[in-house]
Amino acid sequence: MDVHNLDISKNIGFGGWFTNNPKLTSINVEGWNTSHSTVFANMFFNSQALAGVDLSSFDTSQATDMHSMFQHSGIRTLDLSKFDMSAATNISDMLQGTNHLWQIKLGPKVNLTGTGLRIRQ
Repeated sequence: MDVHNLDISKNIGFGGWFTNNPKLTSINVEGWNTSHSTVFANMFFNSQALAGVDLSSFDTSQATDMHSMFQHSGIRTLDLSKFDMSAATNISDMLQGTNHLWQIKLGPKVNLTGTGLRIRQ
């Protein structure tokens, strides 16, 4: 799905935008202005065919709710190196059930405590 450069600059929330989408294998969100967005909850919840998404253009500095953002998705690689989770008050289950996730890149403002991420050896 190509939705890059979609003008979402006035949008404050993405709750459930791509939830339960069994046909979503990839999505291009490049160029999205998320600087005013506070809710990313359930954004990709249960999108089991989704293997990856480039979120490098996301500004999450205002995000307060990121719960279940990737929960039970098919995500395999995830780059959160530019995420700013400093304002987030709800990150519960953000990564719970991401059983296919094998690579995650973190940045200095990422907090995984309470996200449900399980490290397997």
